[in-house]
Amino acid sequence: MKNSEEKEKKKRGKREGRLGVEEILKLVGNFGFPIVVSAYLLVRIEGKLNELSASITELAKAIAVLEVRGEVK
Repeated sequence: MKNSEEKEKKKRGKREGRLGVEEILKLVGNFGFPIVVSAYLLVRIEGKLNELSASITELAKAIAVLEVRGEVK
């Protein structure tokens, strides 16, 4: 019994943070396809949104520096 528990822990450790096919099918069955797809896309896009926010902040700082120098009106 102990050996099978250790194997299960190893399996969970390998796929930690990732959903398997079985888990996805359970989610679709419980919540419906549109909700699962929306959640998946939100998780995937979150990183891109953070990068865009950082780029916009950096651009605003660069424009402010140019305004101080008098290079932008």
